[in-house]
Amino acid sequence: MDIQEAELLALQGLGEWIKRVKFIIFEGSMKNTYKGGCAFSDVHQYLVAHNFRFVTSNTASGSLPEQTQYFSFCDGLYVNNLYG
Repeated sequence: MDIQEAELLALQGLGEWIKRVKFIIFEGSMKNTYKGGCAFSDVHQYLVAHNFRFVTSNTASGSLPEQTQYFSFCDGLYVNNLYG
């Protein structure tokens, strides 16, 4: 997903269907920049609460990305724990 800080709204819109999703890859902002937009950490918290685990990002393999002078956006890969 790359939907300009509306990732959380899209995930919430799945409702119970989120349980059937195996993988999620999204580009998230390290800090929200749009009015009403979400940050990477907001999406992370939502996914963890819905049985997903963080796998990797394009900025920090194996650890959650942090905002730096080089990265204000990053991609995150999550796997539903029901599928592996």
